[in-house]
Amino acid sequence: DKLIADGELNNAYILQRIADSNGKKLLVGEYHPFRDDVQIPLLMAALLQDIGSCHPDALAILHGPDGSADEFRVLENDERMALLQISHRECLKYVTYGLGLDKYGGNSREERDQFVKLENDRQQFVLSLLKNAVKPDHGIGNLLKIPQIYTSVVLSTKANFAYETLPKVVLVLEKGVEKGVYSKVAVDALVAITGVFPQGFGITYIPKDSDRQDLDRYEYAIVTGLYPADIRQPICRMVTRNLTYNVSAQGCIIGVENNLYYPQARKKLERISEDRLLEILSQLVSNFEERKKMPLVPKCWHPDEYFSFVKNQNLWNKVIMNNN
Repeated sequence: DKLIADGELNNAYILQRIADSNGKKLLVGEYHPFRDDVQIPLLMAALLQDIGSCHPDALAILHGPDGSADEFRVLENDERMALLQISHRECLKYVTYGLGLDKYGGNSREERDQFVKLENDRQQFVLSLLKNAVKPDHGIGNLLKIPQIYTSVVLSTKANFAYETLPKVVLVLEKGVEKGVYSKVAVDALVAITGVFPQGFGITYIPKDSDRQDLDRYEYAIVTGLYPADIRQPICRMVTRNLTYNVSAQGCIIGVENNLYYPQARKKLERISEDRLLEILSQLVSNFEERKKMPLVPKCWHPDEYFSFVKNQNLWNKVIMNNN
């Protein structure tokens, strides 16, 4: 949608469906070209792009010869290439022969011909997305590939996964642009939506007082907003205030200079005594004895324990926003 709004999508099939949809209302049960021929097939392609990894030949690679291997392990290069080839081939076969085309149920030849044409067009669009995602370059495959790379970093299954590296997903995407593997336009569009910090990421930041002066502590926040005005300044919900957890906390936009993910912000707390930093930590964490040997000025915090309480899960409702 953002690529379309920015005039950066020039695929003839999509543009034709947009033109055909102009002036049409999105009514339930009625044909809508953009929704039915573009949006739904795109969702199908996103959901089905890894269906081939369920094929027995793919599972044999993932689980090893005796079925005891860890499927989330880092594969050897030859295993990885074989898995990608099997998964891609079997995915295309599943879409073509497994799902196939829907059947027309009426009595009109004209309606039947139109129905069959639309079914063929949709299937070909799904197949073109899946095929082009392998080597997206600057084409339509980026609609699948860029979000796939993003989620492979943000929702990593690797054993050596490090939480504080999540914001580096932008660097991974930008490196792909430098190598000419991904479209810069598509990467810029996704990063404009998500910002540097993924949804749900735990931000540690230095709050300001009413006179806009930095306080001698840090607090917790969680990223909850999309389309930040500055990709490095996340839209968040304050989770703690005065070192106390507050479910109904307000929202805030956290500047680079006070976000402890950035070195310049962490330097501000170097003047704070170790005793004071330990006191702050003791009020913010439940497992203080385990945590007190960790960095006293943390780059971020892990909100998994916080989210384990149902009352803390409704962070995406509307709130009053403040600048920090």
